Amino acid sequence: MPDSFRLLQVFAADGISLETVDPASLSPDWRLKPKETQEIGNRWLKERRSALLLVPAAPCPESWNFVLNPLHPDASQVTFGWNKQLQFDKRLFQAK
Repeated sequence: MPDSFRLLQVFAADGISLETVDPASLSPDWRLKPKETQEIGNRWLKERRSALLLVPAAPCPESWNFVLNPLHPDASQVTFGWNKQLQFDKRLFQAK
C-alpha cells in the first residue's frame, strides 16, 4: 500500500449536489474491471452533474467513498479540516 495515502476530514454544505452509483448498476465483476468504473467517473466529471459522487469502495463494497468534482460550481461548498497520513497495518499485506 502506498505511503502517500491520506485520510481527510471533509465538510460539505447541507443540500450540496450529490449523485450515487448504485452497485446494482455495475457488472457483477466490476471490482475486476477498473475501466468500467473509470468511465463512469470520467463521464460524471466531464458532465458536471454533481459536486459529490458516492461510490462503493472496491476493497469493501459494503462501504462507500465520496469523489469530489472540482469542476462543479457546488465544489466551493466543500471544505477540508485535518488530513493525516493513513497508516496501514503491514501485517495485512504480507505474502504467506
